[in-house]
Amino acid sequence: MTSETRDHSASPSGSSKDGDVLDLADDEGWEDLEPDVEAVRVLCLMCSTSFDGVKPMLEHCKEIHDMVIAQVQKDLR
Repeated sequence: MTSETRDHSASPSGSSKDGDVLDLADDEGWEDLEPDVEAVRVLCLMCSTSFDGVKPMLEHCKEIHDMVIAQVQKDLR
């Protein structure tokens, strides 16, 4: 049984013979196919309910907790 080995050592220029896979210099113009979007959950300030955005949370606070956060912010200025 024989095993074939390859020399993957770096050349004097600092890159390997086959090119550095992580070298992105030749990849200009490439973009991700999918946008980098993360799901964010917004928590109610008064209870443990979570929402997909700020607007639903603000509406929840107004309807359930009788608290208008924009008004509280104005009052505290």
